[in-house]
Formats: sequence, C-alpha cells, structure tokens
Amino acid sequence: LLKDYNLRKDRAYSVIYLSSEKEYRLLIAGIEDPVKAWKILEEHFRPDSRARAIGLTDEFFSCRVCPDEDIGIYADRLKHISAQLADCDKPIKDWYHAFQLIRYLPPEYAGIVQAIYRWKDEDFKADKVLSELLAEEARLKQSNNDQEVQACQAKINSSRPLKVITRKIITRKVEITTKWN
Repeated sequence: LLKDYNLRKDRAYSVIYLSSEKEYRLLIAGIEDPVKAWKILEEHFRPDSRARAIGLTDEFFSCRVCPDEDIGIYADRLKHISAQLADCDKPIKDWYHAFQLIRYLPPEYAGIVQAIYRWKDEDFKADKVLSELLAEEARLKQSNNDQEVQACQAKINSSRPLKVITRKIITRKVEITTKWN
C-alpha cells in the first residue's frame, strides 16, 4: 500500500515536472513533494495579489464578443475569467455576469437584449440570459441559412433560360352522323 502511494506520488511529480517548460523546471527542481511543487508553480503563475484581481476584473468587464464568435464560446471565456476571480476570493456577482453577457453583443441581438431588459430582477440570471442568447443565436443562424438557400435558388432560377413550349392545335370539323333505326 505504501509502495503504491509512493509510486503515485512520484508519478504526480513527474507529470508536473515534465509538463512544465524547461525554463520553469528550475523553480521546482529541488522539491520532491508534488503538492509543494504545484503550489510553487501556482504562486509563480497565479499570484494571489490585488494586482492580479484588478487585472482579471478589468479583463472581465472589457471582454467583448469577437466577430463570428459563437455566444457559447464568449460565455465560456467570461466564465473562465469569473472562475479565476473566484480563486482570488473576488467572485463576480451573477447580476454582473448576466450584464456582461449582453453588454457587447452585435446589433442583430438588439431585439432579444431589449426583451431581456424587461425581465424581472429574479429572472435576470446569467444562466437564463445565456440560454436565451443561445436560442436567439440558433434562430439567427437558421434565418441566415434560409436566406442563403433562397438566394441560391433565386440565382439558379434566374440563370436558367425559360423554356417555352408551344403546341399546334389542329381543329377539324368532323361531321358525325348517326343513324337511328
């Protein structure tokens, strides 16, 4: 049992050591405990300081949707920054998270944003805002796809020459005589 523990401990340290870039391995070179090594790397790369918290807060509130970026990806970026702030003991309130989700959206989302503005305070939650935005994104994508299909069909139809079929109709007068017995 102790042998298994030491094996797992050595493996954990090896993973930490080998996953680090060569220049940062010096930080943990003299340490054999994987927990201590991890904490040293964490303190080096994610210092728990006011400057880091302020930087992350600024990053959160200046985070914008990139052109052609899905709303889900944007929301994940915000969630990641929010989680980092929570690690610094400076969590972002859900109200601000919901606000940031709708703050820098492209103009085609103006309708759903106005509808969200009319929600009750208890409904204005980041998860609910995100689900509405994802539904609107799906609707907009479907609408754009439908318009593209219609445009392609119109282009195809306009590029085809119209076939006019003419038929000659011949009418003959035929006398029909009937005999009655």
